[in-house]
Amino acid sequence: MAVNTKARFYKWEVVLLLWVAFFLNQADRQAFNIVLMGVSGTFVTVCAALAGFGFFRAFFDAGTFAVLYDVIEPKYYSTSSAVLILFGFGIGALAPWILGMISDHIGLSAGIASLGAVWVVGSMALLIARVLFFDKDAEKIKK
Repeated sequence: MAVNTKARFYKWEVVLLLWVAFFLNQADRQAFNIVLMGVSGTFVTVCAALAGFGFFRAFFDAGTFAVLYDVIEPKYYSTSSAVLILFGFGIGALAPWILGMISDHIGLSAGIASLGAVWVVGSMALLIARVLFFDKDAEKIKK
């Protein structure tokens, strides 16, 4: 019995496309929660936005290393994880400084709300990287 590998490939493409759509949707929710934290007038609303941020962040971060390991050779897993964490914490460490510069010009609430755009930009960068590089990198690993 012959296996139609092309049909199997398209099934995985559809699944991957659905996951990308799901993660982009989560990024939109993250941006919404960040904006809500910044413009909220009550403590309860800020706490609800923080809880929403944490909840949806779990979905966003759950596949980070799985996706990384899909395109990296196994002998480079620890190095690639270290580089990912290095950049994540290194760029994240700049957030208070950037927020301070923004809040000097537009205020703290608007500054926090504007950081929601970082999630949208990051999601778009992930989508572009997926479209341009994922198939080629995954194909290299399969060889």
